[in-house]
Amino acid sequence: MALASVVSCVALKANTHKTYSTHWRTYIVFCLAHDLDPLVLDLFDLLRSDSNRSISLVEIRFTRFALYLGCQRHRTQKRHFTYNSVKDYVYGARRQLSILLDVNLATICARSFMLQNTLRGLKYTTEYVKRVRKPITPQHLLGFAAYLGMVPKLSGIMTNWRHPHTPHRKDKLYNALMLCASLFAYSFLLRVSELTASNARLFDHTKELSWADVSTGVDADGHAFICANIKAHKTDRQNTWRQKRVYAAEGGILDLFSLVSHYRALSLAHFGRPSDPTKVPFFRHPNGLGLTASMLKSFLRDAIVSQGSVGTDYAPHSLRMGGATALVACNAPETVVKLAAGWLSSDMPSLYASLDAGSLRRFQVHVGKLTNLSLQGHNQVWGA
Repeated sequence: MALASVVSCVALKANTHKTYSTHWRTYIVFCLAHDLDPLVLDLFDLLRSDSNRSISLVEIRFTRFALYLGCQRHRTQKRHFTYNSVKDYVYGARRQLSILLDVNLATICARSFMLQNTLRGLKYTTEYVKRVRKPITPQHLLGFAAYLGMVPKLSGIMTNWRHPHTPHRKDKLYNALMLCASLFAYSFLLRVSELTASNARLFDHTKELSWADVSTGVDADGHAFICANIKAHKTDRQNTWRQKRVYAAEGGILDLFSLVSHYRALSLAHFGRPSDPTKVPFFRHPNGLGLTASMLKSFLRDAIVSQGSVGTDYAPHSLRMGGATALVACNAPETVVKLAAGWLSSDMPSLYASLDAGSLRRFQVHVGKLTNLSLQGHNQVWGA
């Protein structure tokens, strides 16, 4: 059972590493229950790339593992694994085997007719509830600013827009923290694990965003930008310690560049200049604790509800979805969207980005004009 503790922790957040460890231990238990060697696979099939190959031991192994999870009641749970859980466990075991064997098993599993149909069958025979999250829109971000009482006075239209119930209006640092973190995740298309700390009291400077990881600069053409070092990527280990840039917007009501500068000034006035910027979280609550996903989630729910929307339809991940949606609405090429979000698959933009209301309205109006044009002179047919 010593093999159960062998889990690669390269560039993984603590919670992600814990989840993958659970997936790997479950795979080891499955192999022991069926007298299988966890690391013995068909190496000849791993090296073959022809499309007309026969069913391999790799496909059979992961298909049996999926059936083991979906069709048997696990001894530690009171119910069967759900479809989403089965997919996560299969992916976790496949990821670890790919690292240990130094072979890409994702392609074999993706092309496996047996495994994909097994998962599809489990989807329709087990409990399957898909959580549908909605993307955060620019209107939501303006609502956040109004909720916190931070709408700039530069715009005469927005000067008198103040929410009647702003619980944290007196705490300027809290207001700047939440608005800056929201706009930061929205602009950089960050996962919540890349933005927040996994533990409010224990800061891991090797994987989490520190004070020294966020900087501002000016490029050769004189354009100001914000640079962030994303150190702990969830899925793509090649993007570890990757620098991401967001350029300052000109003439916008909510400018991330000025908002980061404002938050920095308030944080320095409250906490003082850190002796070691690499050991201090960039996003810190006024009580000194690092910003966690639960803190951000609580703020988003309250701010969303204050705008008349359903709070459960939104989560911190909605900020990442909103940034991708905004890029798609700006007619950004697929390559730009993938690079901005750090996606490798071409399917991810279509899965994450949603068509915003403005684009949908323009599309429907355009289709309506074409329809009216094609029906001119034929009204008497419809009236008959």
